[in-house]
Amino acid sequence: MMKNLINPVSDEIDKIFSTKFTYTTTDSVPNVESNTDLTYSNGNVQKGLELTTCVLFVDIRNSVKINNEHYTHVKGRIYTSFVSSVLRIAKYHHGYVRNIIGDRVMIVFEPEECFKNAVDCAVSINHVASKIIAKKVSGFKVGIGIDYGTMKVYKVGIITTGIENPENKNLVWIGDPVNFASRLTDIAGKPMEKKYRIKRILKTFLGAKKVNDEFNNEALVSSLKSYDSYDFSSIQSIDEINVGAYNNILITEEVFEGLKKQDPNRNSIKKKFWTEANGDFRGVDKKVYQASLIWVM
Repeated sequence: MMKNLINPVSDEIDKIFSTKFTYTTTDSVPNVESNTDLTYSNGNVQKGLELTTCVLFVDIRNSVKINNEHYTHVKGRIYTSFVSSVLRIAKYHHGYVRNIIGDRVMIVFEPEECFKNAVDCAVSINHVASKIIAKKVSGFKVGIGIDYGTMKVYKVGIITTGIENPENKNLVWIGDPVNFASRLTDIAGKPMEKKYRIKRILKTFLGAKKVNDEFNNEALVSSLKSYDSYDFSSIQSIDEINVGAYNNILITEEVFEGLKKQDPNRNSIKKKFWTEANGDFRGVDKKVYQASLIWVM
């Protein structure tokens, strides 16, 4: 019986892998319904689009903690408030929401003034999160990542009838800007590194020679492996702590330079609120700048 499923799926995959993909450059953000330059794969040619602009990702920090600390109906209010706010903010700043997965939202901007609009959108989201939602949910904050570059857009899915038709199709956005912005979102607003605070009364060993001096103090280490030479039986406690944190908004160098050109007199540029962020950005091989900005109302 499973052949009735597997064989057609296998045939479709063969067709897709033999399909020729073509791309048309566009200067507007496409959607899955209205753009005739986007087609499904038909075994011969699949039409896609190429768009160069800014892309923003945002999601909630500490979502696991929120899930553990709140009842279901409260969590519903939190996520509904957050997503609804992001949708409204995106529209105001000329952005188009193109993906919502749980508490992560993807926003693509029209190319014209995309640097200014994307950063303004990030500031508005951070303002609502830290100044409005955080008053109702203690510790609520978001992480936002923005990059700029060329993305390829494909239409994927299957054509069905009835109310499930919209649920079976979507746009796929491929390219470094999507990957980089998403990775920056994973890091924004999170600790730069974790360390361990060890309270101890220890005796150390150097090879076969025992150092007899006992001491009672604290050590801050990046890894417990560095303490393999110690007698753990005399450790009083080990606490995991966070050292430093990235700002809530991370942008790539292209976005930062584009922002300076489009809006050189904005406060955050003139007063140098943006600082270069250092660290492991999971394959983002370019400079990254950070800030935690809100609006002065």
